[in-house]
Amino acid sequence: DSEDVYMEDYSNVIYLIPLRETIYNKTLQKSYENMQTAINEARNGDEFELRDDTVVTYDTTIFDDLNITLDLNGYTLKTYKSIVNDGGLTIINSGNSNSKLISKSETPIVDNNNRLDISDIEVTGKYAFRNNIAGELTLDNISINVSKIGIENNGKMTLTNSSVTGDLYGIYSNASYPEVITNCTLSSQLTAFYKYSTEKTTITNTNINGQVNNAKTNAKLVINGGTITKTISNSGDTTLDTLNITYNSTSTEEEIIIDNNGLLNIKDSIITHTNTTKTINPTMEIVTISNTGTLTSTNNKYTLSHINIRNKDLSILKNSGIVNSTNDEYTVSGGNTSYAINNSSSNTTNINNATIKAYNANKGFGIYSTDGSMRMTGGTIESYQSKDSGGVYVVDGNPILDNVTVTVHDSEENSYGAYLEGGKFTLETGKLKVSGNIAYGSYATKGTLTLGIYDGRGTDAADVSTTNPYVEAIGTTTGIGIRKGNGSIEFFDGYVTGSTSPRQQGDIISSTDDNYEIVTYTDEVTGYNYEIPEFIK
Repeated sequence: DSEDVYMEDYSNVIYLIPLRETIYNKTLQKSYENMQTAINEARNGDEFELRDDTVVTYDTTIFDDLNITLDLNGYTLKTYKSIVNDGGLTIINSGNSNSKLISKSETPIVDNNNRLDISDIEVTGKYAFRNNIAGELTLDNISINVSKIGIENNGKMTLTNSSVTGDLYGIYSNASYPEVITNCTLSSQLTAFYKYSTEKTTITNTNINGQVNNAKTNAKLVINGGTITKTISNSGDTTLDTLNITYNSTSTEEEIIIDNNGLLNIKDSIITHTNTTKTINPTMEIVTISNTGTLTSTNNKYTLSHINIRNKDLSILKNSGIVNSTNDEYTVSGGNTSYAINNSSSNTTNINNATIKAYNANKGFGIYSTDGSMRMTGGTIESYQSKDSGGVYVVDGNPILDNVTVTVHDSEENSYGAYLEGGKFTLETGKLKVSGNIAYGSYATKGTLTLGIYDGRGTDAADVSTTNPYVEAIGTTTGIGIRKGNGSIEFFDGYVTGSTSPRQQGDIISSTDDNYEIVTYTDEVTGYNYEIPEFIK
């Protein structure tokens, strides 16, 4: 027999080691110096144990008609070639000390084609286990820490109460059958869990320290409970349920924490994304979720923060796909231009009962729209303590707010309930309440601002609300409810007021019904003028 040893000067030395009778068949009460010889003489159901540390440098096969148990008995089994299991193999440890399986080659310690059950073992070296398509692998209370692949699974696998670390892959899954992973820790410098199969994988109460990648279309992955501390990439069908996802970064380049181009369902989770690098390439973005697929988000709390408030563009949700968000919280702080929701989708985006906050940035806005249709129903948007603070920023597209309260305050310079450079912004019902040095309820440099709902009125029975939507701008220097600029204003319902004026002097309302006019009154309590649409037929 022989064993490789790396010396302190990194030279490689081979020692010749005399074989010893370290393998004992408890059933036959016979000792062996060669594992294959012991297996050749074994009967179905025989139990083996190690009597000392054992090195295997030769080919070993367990035949398909054989079921055996190997008790490491507190000793170490070191392999230079794979043990090929075509039968049934159970590996246990009844010894007092920690038993180890050590891989010294590029091939797995056990290459499994049938049934492999292992418990209470520590595994180190290069490559732990490969479970092939016909294999059924059950691991419990296993500690795997290897330099390449922890587990490669192509068959059935149940993993419980274990830790798996592989520098390349913790687990590489191309399973043809369902996988179950429970109460474990998966770790990797690169990918802790890589999935490339359509069979369902369920990971429960497991801490994942490394990338999660569900890489195949329609591949079903459910992660329920536990933590994830690296990035998530999804091209399949993934559910993230009741998780604590934390990503702390010092990257100076673009970063995306959750990259979805498949089907992604996130619910009841806390997602915290922090970048603490002071010097960052200003052309790159920090994004918590990039969605080009279909995202369903329910009852989650998203937080994105950056230490430098003048240097980086931030978006919690950057969407060009389909989004349905319900009862979520979005909080973004720091950065150059920072948005809680950045929408450029040609598909409909639905945000329901959200709590949105943006603060402490150069420009901080709750919603940024560059294309497509977006509707926010219920909830609040709050923007504050930025140089320019705002609720909604529209470059293009058609964002609609219904029963939403937008509050903007404590800005260094400008405060906007809504700022338009194009597109169309509609406040069907709700409030734009803006205060600060220079305050605008809405400012349409281009595009179209619509207040209320055109409901085909034209008779005295038509419903015209004079209180909803409500627009208020209270500024220390300037406070204007609505300003048209080079855009246009449609005023069908509501109440508009400003500390300077409800409307910029000379601005013309672009579209109202023939039977209505915009009338100005003075509020007796505040002394501010306000405007409402009034029936005149």
